Parts: sequence; C-alpha cells; structure tokens
Amino acid sequence: MTVQMTHRRGVPVAQVCGEVDAVSATTLAHELFAGVPNTAPGLVLDLTETTVLDSVGVRLLFETVERLGRRGQRLRVVITADSVVEDIARLCDLESYAALDLEVVGRRTARIQALPRVPQWLDHVAFGVIVAVRSRGGAPRTTA
Repeated sequence: MTVQMTHRRGVPVAQVCGEVDAVSATTLAHELFAGVPNTAPGLVLDLTETTVLDSVGVRLLFETVERLGRRGQRLRVVITADSVVEDIARLCDLESYAALDLEVVGRRTARIQALPRVPQWLDHVAFGVIVAVRSRGGAPRTTA
C-alpha cells in the first residue's frame, strides 16, 4: 500500500493505492492523521486505486470519521463506481457518516473522459456542487 498526500485549496487529499488491510492499516492511520492539520476543513480520501478493503480498513474509515468529527472536520471518500470498495462502503453504510463520491468513471461524455484525471475530478466536483445547490432549492438568482 502507498499513500500520496497532497493539498488542494487548503484541503488535504490522500490517495491510497493497493490493499488496506490488517498489515497496512496502522501505517495508513498514521499518514492520514499526521497529514490533516487542525486548520483544514477535513480530508478527501481517494480510494479509487484501492484494491482491497478488509474489516480493519473499514474500521479505520469509521475511526477517521470520528477523529475528524471531534475536531469539527469532515471526511469525503472518493471511490470507483461498481467496484468492490464501493460495495463494501455501501454495505457498511459509510455514506451515512462521510460523503461518498463516485469517481468520474461513470461520466459518459467523451470530451470529459479524454481529459487528464485532475480536470476530470474538477469537473466532477463542479457538477456535484451544481446538483447540491439545485436540490436544496438554491437556484442561481438572476436580475432582470
């Protein structure tokens, strides 16, 4: 398992590649908790390259939600649609405790799929914001 920590607009992003299991969970926990300062609004955990998520890994996700919550922070988990990780996240009802985003793999627009990964991700986030604003009745106001 490898973890790559980056920051986007003040938000730590952890991309986890490989297996999250009893062997790697302690290392991952250390990386995650060390990489999120108290001033950050939360953590984005990218599990799109995660191949295994066992019960110890699931427990780590819930511990991360709890630990971030005590500091007034939130967890957002990015997973690949129709993957084993998505199945596990849904079975344990992770979405009731943390925001789940399906990777842009589900987007069918060829122009978006042809972009490198970061612009695809930004398109996905922008789309999610628009949907959230619209679903809350906060349609943009126009002046005439």
